[in-house]
This record gives sequence, C-alpha cells and structure tokens, in this order.
Amino acid sequence: MPTNLERMKYVLTKNPGLLVKAPGKILRKTQKHFHPLKSLQLQINKNKRKKTR
Repeated sequence: MPTNLERMKYVLTKNPGLLVKAPGKILRKTQKHFHPLKSLQLQINKNKRKKTR
C-alpha cells in the first residue's frame, strides 16, 4: 500500500496543475489532526468532570 506522500507524488506527475492545491490540502489535513488549543481544552474539561464527581 503506498503512503500518502508516494500517492501525492504519483498524482502530481500525472497532473502537475494540482501542485498549486497541494500545500493547502496538506495544511488542512494537519489542522484537522493537530489543534493547539485542543489539549488545553481537554485538560480543562477533564478537571471539570473530576470536580463534579
């Protein structure tokens, strides 16, 4: 099974016009999985739940 990077290289060789869209897609994918405030919010909510128990 090819990795995402290998697949992206293959697609870009077939259609180089998509090179313009590639950085935005990579950025959206990373923002979807890594959010700077999410872990902070999780800690706050975890403390709230502990207090109510």
